[in-house]
This record gives sequence, C-alpha cells and structure tokens, in this order.
Amino acid sequence: VIIHKEDNEIKGVLTVYIENNVGNIGLVGVDEFSRGKGIGGKLMKAALSYFMHKGCERVQVVTQGKNEAACILYEKHGFNVSNKVNLYHFWLD
Repeated sequence: VIIHKEDNEIKGVLTVYIENNVGNIGLVGVDEFSRGKGIGGKLMKAALSYFMHKGCERVQVVTQGKNEAACILYEKHGFNVSNKVNLYHFWLD
C-alpha cells in the first residue's frame, strides 16, 4: 500500500501487487476534499517507480469504464484501454 499524507493525515492510498513479473495497480482512493490537487498523480508516480525498481516487465490496472476520474488518471500516466468486459451483477431474493 502506498500512502500520501499531509499534515499527518492520510489523503490518498493506492494498492499494488506483483504477479508473474507484472505490476498491478489495485485500488486508488483520494480523500473527497483533497481531489484535484495532484495526489492521485503522486501516488501513480510512486507506484510506477516501485514497479520499475522491482524489474516489472509491464504494469496493468483494471477499473470500471464509468469511473471517469480513474480512467483520466490512468490515461495521464500512459495507460490505455486494452480490453473491455461487461460485468453484470444481480441479486437473488
């Protein structure tokens, strides 16, 4: 987990893991009142640096297409859409 703190308060987090020499970005979260201040970008740069230091051959991230903020963040850091999958959830009563 990569954490961004300001004034001793957590303002953002990003989870990472490596599998088969591929870096994976899991969850990204930035405090609601801290958005738009570059924290997501700092977290992404830290994650990419970590993966490079670990010798990962590539990095990937999975997110929902409707999550526009996340998609914009990932695209700003060089990611592009490689696959789209529709997942449907239903509840059994």
